[in-house]
Amino acid sequence: MPGVYTTGIYDTTLWEPVDMIVVSHNESISALRDFGVGIGQIFGGKSELLEKKINDLRQGLILEAEKLIREKGDDYMIVGFDMETSHFDRAIIMIGTGTLLRRRKQMGGAATRSLKTRRRR
Repeated sequence: MPGVYTTGIYDTTLWEPVDMIVVSHNESISALRDFGVGIGQIFGGKSELLEKKINDLRQGLILEAEKLIREKGDDYMIVGFDMETSHFDRAIIMIGTGTLLRRRKQMGGAATRSLKTRRRR
């Protein structure tokens, strides 16, 4: 079934790799959020603001990858989707990469009979 998957395992008789996809999202971190994260860390608390932002960015990456699939059609899917998070100065950057697969064309009917006929000759 077409979609975005973290597994790299797929049926090679039905799907073929055609490209690598890369999607990214970034979010600036405001000084106020930085201050809130710092206070939470001083007291050993969990930074819910930062955790929520990272989850939002991950969700955005998945939606972006799914959008690529919808644009291409039902004969495509992404496997081996991996997300990496980096923090630079006042920004969180998240990058998602995966392998774009296309459903293999199935030979059948007249085309298959034609090949069998040629082989017999």
